[in-house]
Amino acid sequence: MTARHTKRLSEESHHRALAHFLKIAEAQYPALRFCYHVPNESLGIGPIVERNRNGKRSRVPLDVLINAERGVRAGVWDWQLLWPNVVSVDGRQPCGWRGIAIELKADTDLSTEQKIWQEHYLMNGWQTRIFRHWADAAAYLVRWVGGDPARFEGLEV
Repeated sequence: MTARHTKRLSEESHHRALAHFLKIAEAQYPALRFCYHVPNESLGIGPIVERNRNGKRSRVPLDVLINAERGVRAGVWDWQLLWPNVVSVDGRQPCGWRGIAIELKADTDLSTEQKIWQEHYLMNGWQTRIFRHWADAAAYLVRWVGGDPARFEGLEV
C-alpha cells in the first residue's frame, strides 16, 4: 500500500469515510456487510466525573464509565471483519485467516492494551493491520473478500 498524501483528516473523519464506503461497497461485495466498527472510543459526551481508582482521584468523561459498564473494553481494535480470506490479499500474506482486525491510526502508535488485543487476534487465527488512511483500509478489505479495489474511484493502489 502506498501512503496517501491528501488533506490531513481527523481519525474520526477516517472512520466515517470507511463506514460510508463499506455501505456502498457491500452492494458489490456482500461479505463486507460483516465488517463493523467497534465503538470503543470516548466521544467526551456528558459531564466529567471524578472517581477514585487505586487510591487516586481522576476525572473521567461519563461516556467512558457508561461504556465500561456495558462491557466495552480498552484496546479492542477499531474495525473487525468476520470473514475468512480465501485469496492472498497482498501477494505475501497467506490466505486462511479467520478474520481481520483493523486499527485506523492518525499519528499514534498502538497502546499497551491494543498490543495485548493484537496478540490475542493473532493467536486465534485473525490477521491484524494498521492503516493511516481510510482508503488504504478500504482497498485492503475489498481485496480480502476477493474483490478489485480498482472498481472504486480513489482506491486504486
